[in-house]
Amino acid sequence: MKKMNVLFAGLLSISMLLAGCSSQLKLKSDKFNVEVNEKPSAKANTYFDDVDGEVVFDKVDTSKLGKSKATFEYKGKKYEVYLVVQDTTSPVLKMDKKNFSFEVGTDVEKINEVINEEIKLSDNYDKKFDKVKVFDKKIDKAQEVKKKISVEDSNGNKSNEIEITVKFTEKKKATASKNKNDNKQVANNQNANSNNVSSGNALTQKKPSNNGNTQSSNSNSSQSKPQDKPSNGGNTQPSKPVPHQHYVDLSNSGHNDLVTTNMWFDSLAEIDIWLDDNPCGLDGTWSSFGYSAVQCSCGKWNPYFFNISYFE
Repeated sequence: MKKMNVLFAGLLSISMLLAGCSSQLKLKSDKFNVEVNEKPSAKANTYFDDVDGEVVFDKVDTSKLGKSKATFEYKGKKYEVYLVVQDTTSPVLKMDKKNFSFEVGTDVEKINEVINEEIKLSDNYDKKFDKVKVFDKKIDKAQEVKKKISVEDSNGNKSNEIEITVKFTEKKKATASKNKNDNKQVANNQNANSNNVSSGNALTQKKPSNNGNTQSSNSNSSQSKPQDKPSNGGNTQPSKPVPHQHYVDLSNSGHNDLVTTNMWFDSLAEIDIWLDDNPCGLDGTWSSFGYSAVQCSCGKWNPYFFNISYFE
């Protein structure tokens, strides 16, 4: 009877050892993928078959791509695995503005810069992206161009695609050129009518009555000349002529958005040359405008501007 008890105790010990060995679950693999900058899965069935519950990892770092060792605990037992950190997530592209407008011949770098300012990108790994090269050469004629924009991160993941519309318009000074031709015709008409008739956008000079510059009669004309020497010994000096002051009247221009200048030119041709050098207006922000000029009694021309539009 004593021998049977010993034998039974031995068999019990062996069965307990076997049970202890079988309680150590078998991993599906020794390597598991995890997305960069994300925590590894806590679900136990990720690592074992036919189980439930969760595992608890020791501290892991998933900010760097590649393979590294990690340890987790499940039901009181420790398991060691390799975590393969990878980037398979596509960047996200957003653009609030999808319609653009430029002049024909605008520098390509400027066009790309303006469009890139509207591009917003987010990604789980890359923090910076190269500028998108939307155009690689100048556009030399007015047209509307559609472009599809997408980006690729450093690990080859492509973003969503957004279509933009880019409109190219004729240069602004082409609009001013039409006004120049009108102005030249106005100048011819004014000269033919002794500067007394207004035509088109140019206005007739209204002569001031009391500035001492314009003579309305022969008697007034004689007053503008230096006084003859008096007969009392000639000690009185001739009076100095009043300095000329330019004067124009634009009250009947018909334009509510009139912009005047204090610039005076000898001819309309000089105004044309000045505008060729300043196609974007007085401060460089005008996208289009019309202009004309009015002549002072001294013969000089004063330009004025209207129908002004500004760059967006």
